[in-house]
Amino acid sequence: MDGNMDAVHVPVHQDEREPLLGRSEDVEDGYGGRVDEGWFRRISFSDSTKRVLGKLGLYILAFLVVLLGLFALLARPLFARTPPLPTRDTPPPSFPSTGIRMLAYNFYLRPPPIESIGRDYKEDRLNLFIDTAINEFDIMALSETFGTLNSRRERLVDAAAERGLRYWAHGNERNWWKGTFVDSGLLVLSRFPIIKTETILYQRAYGPDRYAAKGVLYTQILLEDTPDHKTRLHLFTSHLQASYLPDDPDDGDDLIGPASSIRHDQFIQMRSFMDSVLEASAYDPVNDAVVLAGDFNVPGARFGWEPQRDGKEYFRMLHTLTSRDAAVLDALREATGQQPQTWKPWKQSLKGTENDMIDKQAGKRLDYILQWRPREAEHGHVSVSVNETGLRPFRVHDKPFTQLSDHTGVASILRLAPSNT
Repeated sequence: MDGNMDAVHVPVHQDEREPLLGRSEDVEDGYGGRVDEGWFRRISFSDSTKRVLGKLGLYILAFLVVLLGLFALLARPLFARTPPLPTRDTPPPSFPSTGIRMLAYNFYLRPPPIESIGRDYKEDRLNLFIDTAINEFDIMALSETFGTLNSRRERLVDAAAERGLRYWAHGNERNWWKGTFVDSGLLVLSRFPIIKTETILYQRAYGPDRYAAKGVLYTQILLEDTPDHKTRLHLFTSHLQASYLPDDPDDGDDLIGPASSIRHDQFIQMRSFMDSVLEASAYDPVNDAVVLAGDFNVPGARFGWEPQRDGKEYFRMLHTLTSRDAAVLDALREATGQQPQTWKPWKQSLKGTENDMIDKQAGKRLDYILQWRPREAEHGHVSVSVNETGLRPFRVHDKPFTQLSDHTGVASILRLAPSNT
């Protein structure tokens, strides 16, 4: 052939050329396969679009930083108050001949924004309690007195101090980092020096309770200080697991339902805490008293209503809290011979609902003052007076509500001599 022959043009297939911008191109994915990489090459932004997206990214980042900052600020109380301690100038306490008046009370002061049908009247009820009830008692073990995102607990502490109950301690605070979004609601107020406090957080909970810092508040209260001896009250205040699920029996005899099972575990944890604290505090069974108080959410009797028949969960509670050397005295049960109602739905306390279709027997006995004491009762120097134990409903008139809480308080008196039981 002639070497000067014109070159023959051979068409090249499109796939053999350089891929056009935006055309699909298979590339290795790093695992021996191939992926289509061309989709993102078809995306092109104008300079103005890029600027807008950049600003949007900065705004989102700034919003997340502010959100995280607010979370950090609210996660725990910023300005926690320190409970007062007795000083060298504080005169040593003496046990009054009239006894020491005690109250266990669920105050139903839930944190915002929780309301019961929009009519909790928290401020009105708190003011009435401050004006009419504080002076009646020397030591109060309160529950559902929440301090989260409101000032009611602080106002109550200040009002009590003005009336002589200058010593106080509260339970676990909220800690959003740990998933507890509200505090424990526990508060102890005392005319006598609180010389030691300690708390634990319950390990198990369900429903709304899992987001509250529920546990046990231990307060060691000095009742008498003489050259011969000291008399101390070891007070364990708690608010245990409530019942929420529709299929939770919670009838007083249930021992396997979710709420009942969790309460049992909480009592075991409480008892272990008691043992360790009393040992560390050099508990003196002759001169000291040990009291457990609060809303334990254990139905005293079978739900239905059989107030003279103790429930199986109630028996299990007492058994869990006893020991070889000590027994548990339920002063209210001994005083009344039955399990009197200490809770009823709040709606029953609102005026204007008297004719509603409400089961008037829907209440339960849930609140307790228990004395954990040596089995040889005569060895106890301080005792809960059974004959002076009873209910304190805090009824009111000329208000939209008939009492100060959905719970009734349990009141008793500590005396030096063993009570007439």
